[in-house]
Amino acid sequence: ESKVSGTPNNDAYQKFKDVLLQMPRKDFERWIKEDIDLLYLIASKVAFKLYRSSSKNGATLFYPPNFLLLEYLVQYADKHMTGNKTSITVPFTRNQLEEELGINIKTLNRTVKKLKDTGMIGIVKGKLTFNKDQYTKAIAELAVLRKGANHW
Repeated sequence: ESKVSGTPNNDAYQKFKDVLLQMPRKDFERWIKEDIDLLYLIASKVAFKLYRSSSKNGATLFYPPNFLLLEYLVQYADKHMTGNKTSITVPFTRNQLEEELGINIKTLNRTVKKLKDTGMIGIVKGKLTFNKDQYTKAIAELAVLRKGANHW
């Protein structure tokens, strides 16, 4: 019986790190129960992948939806409101924004309404708009929200 065990720097790992192994689930479960080094290796790989994918998404756990949307708009404006442009229209649908921001569509719609009502954003033909004055207000609001989030 051949096992890949030990630390990730061992010879067996280096030799077989790109090999795909197919086996019945029961055998795999037994293997990781018996080989703590294999369990460690698998846990390390999974943790690394989860960390990479969640580092961006983690923001949704700590900031309110108005922060997430304003931050997104500021970043979008930084890229697209260049030269003599004084405003931008975000070309994405609400469903696309929901996916990008990781917040529920109903929450997104409530947030858009609140930000529009307070003059932080505009809406033209259902699309979000953002001008230089709103951009400046958003930067100030984000600073306040960040400061509040750091007082845990």
